[in-house]
Amino acid sequence: MVTCYCCGEEIDVDDAYNVEGEYVCESCYDDETFECDCCNDRIFYNNRVSDYYTMICECCYENHYYRCEKCNCLVYNEDVYWVGDYAYCSECYDEIKDNFRIKSYNYKPKPIFYKRDGEEAVRYYGVELEIDDGGYDDNNAGQILKTANLSDELLYAKTDSSLDDEMELIIISSPNCYQYIPYTAFCYKCCRDYFYTIQILPVIPALRE
Repeated sequence: MVTCYCCGEEIDVDDAYNVEGEYVCESCYDDETFECDCCNDRIFYNNRVSDYYTMICECCYENHYYRCEKCNCLVYNEDVYWVGDYAYCSECYDEIKDNFRIKSYNYKPKPIFYKRDGEEAVRYYGVELEIDDGGYDDNNAGQILKTANLSDELLYAKTDSSLDDEMELIIISSPNCYQYIPYTAFCYKCCRDYFYTIQILPVIPALRE
């Protein structure tokens, strides 16, 4: 005879069920345990991790799942959409992706040509600033863009997989005359507040069509 782990009833060992190394009676097996949706092992409800659609054991959660940062649903690791260190399900990612400060590598806005008052027949430039050692952080990017874009929308941020850990690539968003480009405040903000390493790539002149 053995004792049911849940209700304490004495039962014949041949009639008992083994759940997580414990004996349970048939009634408790039906009422107090479930089958993990991932590994199919029988688990006590008290040890479950679940959302509206999925119920799994703690081991499978730790090894194969994440929680969506926005809706808190369970997301299988191969289906996660990452935004920096934050995991999202596909539905929530689609809702928030247009609000990202760090755009995808293929992002290319319509250019705006800036020059100082009174200047004529100027050559315009696009400047590329590669930022390394700081990590992919949308909030940091927002603060940097706020500093650079105080008066005009001069900069935007993009990912660049050629950099370590897909760190952000900051680019002058629009062609500018050379004197219009605001290096100082922008670079100072990056280095002082976020400990980034900045590489300023060659300035390439562009003629307005």
